[in-house]
Amino acid sequence: MRRAQGSQLHLEEGGEVGVEGAAAGDVISGRTSSRSMGVTAASAPQAAGVQAVADGAATTLRRRRRGVAVGMAAVCLTCLSGFYLKWWSLGGSSSREGRGGGGRWSAVSNFRFSDGPLGNPQEVLLEGSSEDLPVEAMRDYLNGLVYDSVSKKTEQLSNIAFIKTHKTASTTLASILYRYGMRHDSNIAKFEQGGTYVDLDVASKQVAKQGKRVDIMHYHHAWNGYYSGTWDQATEKYAKIMSDQADVNYVTVLREPVAHYLSYYYYFLNPINKMPIDEYLLKNPHKKLLYNPLAAEFGIEDMAQMNHFIKKQMPKFKMVLLTERFDEGLALLQRMLQWDPIDMTYCKMLQTKKGEVRWDGKPLENVPKISDLAPEILSHIKARTQLDSRLYQAGTLLYRKYKLEFGPGVDEHFQAFQGVQKVMHRYLEMNTSSDALKWYVGDVDIYDDAPPVLAF
Repeated sequence: MRRAQGSQLHLEEGGEVGVEGAAAGDVISGRTSSRSMGVTAASAPQAAGVQAVADGAATTLRRRRRGVAVGMAAVCLTCLSGFYLKWWSLGGSSSREGRGGGGRWSAVSNFRFSDGPLGNPQEVLLEGSSEDLPVEAMRDYLNGLVYDSVSKKTEQLSNIAFIKTHKTASTTLASILYRYGMRHDSNIAKFEQGGTYVDLDVASKQVAKQGKRVDIMHYHHAWNGYYSGTWDQATEKYAKIMSDQADVNYVTVLREPVAHYLSYYYYFLNPINKMPIDEYLLKNPHKKLLYNPLAAEFGIEDMAQMNHFIKKQMPKFKMVLLTERFDEGLALLQRMLQWDPIDMTYCKMLQTKKGEVRWDGKPLENVPKISDLAPEILSHIKARTQLDSRLYQAGTLLYRKYKLEFGPGVDEHFQAFQGVQKVMHRYLEMNTSSDALKWYVGDVDIYDDAPPVLAF
């Protein structure tokens, strides 16, 4: 590994994580390929329609070029005149059993890979919808993707310090990082108090005592949402924790301030005070209310500190994701870290909505839509999130800069990632007994009892 550089499971396809009003159109779709399909006949029982397509396509496959080194694959569903299932690969190679002339195939379904559009990747098209795929074929396919990723020992980046913010999809990203670290035998942060947070002072002292530095730090560093120190001080502590102190890959997630304020309030405060947001803001204006919850995570208390952070610290971040463009950000992060689409898959966690409960069992209420807020309430929230707005603006500019730098091909990476998401969700919906569920529910118990690497 190169070092440069209690939840609810929601099996929902695509989209953003817990973001009001985020639509699929917010993220640029990848191109639709017009390459011909190549699929051999399936060895496992399948629907007659799919079998007929597979039989008819076998001849096409035999005419395809052979001897191609096939890397990790991802899947995406695209609606043309009907559904097509694209099997993508982003390059690389592996010695996985089952490779041979014509590419890699599923031991169950004999899916093969032929030339695709992503540089030197591979793709195969199978006419029909994901519902036509047998569970055994999906399991073999998904485990094959995990195997391909795990087989890469040097090219993928680690040494990641995830600055885990509250109510931004951070739990989802933390689960992605943790799962990757476990599969790749990384040194993952694990401290005595357990749970999902750790004080940086405690962490640095434990690392010094144990003599074992960390490849992936995925905890909340401010369990109560407020870091009592400057970010300069925080980076000094991270340098004592991370494996390569000279080149820490800082990653965080930021969210539009008004949406973040509402989600934060309805998750942490409303279950206790039982007040709707308008009553909270107007009933006791003399009391200290919630201010700049996002900036507080970084220990920023005023605009001077914010400007210093933006100028001196934010450029050091490897990636700043935006909740509103979460899937696209994952595809971009995948490209930066040289990971595979299977490494970025997730299920939605910790959504604030009626019918769900918090970690302590307290029920949650629906977060009101911004468009439904009275102008006075919206004005109050904006007045209490001025630092957050400045931070989010800077984060958005940095995100756009990253996208410009790594932009070529990111649309195809995004399309490939969403394709794997669809197959993974479909498989877990059809096979709820799979050990892979433990990788996706986000329960902290997984820290002590992780399932096998090839868990699907």
